[in-house]
Amino acid sequence: MIAGVEGRALGRLPWQQRNAYLIPLAAGLVASLVAPMTGSPRAVWGLAGVVGGVLWQLAYRRDLVDRLTFPVALLTVSGVLALVPDVTFETADGGALLWVGVLVGLVWTEHYLRRRG
Repeated sequence: MIAGVEGRALGRLPWQQRNAYLIPLAAGLVASLVAPMTGSPRAVWGLAGVVGGVLWQLAYRRDLVDRLTFPVALLTVSGVLALVPDVTFETADGGALLWVGVLVGLVWTEHYLRRRG
């Protein structure tokens, strides 16, 4: 066995860790299907984001700095685009709430896991 691999063939991550990024995407898909059927679609998007973030953190616990680089980059680009006069974000409510919920789920889950030990 190669030192440091600890039973993983060629250092590959287990399936749930390697594909954990799909969890918030699946949460967004579920929210897009459920939100139109409810009276409060914004709450559905936000809740789906939080659940997606919690499950993502539980499936593959990593340092949040590494994980949040891409979403923060997207939020930065969208913030810059919002400054352009002719660009509007008419449909950004659901997606924005989803990502805010994912970030909240990731952060609070990591806080819980660190306190638990």
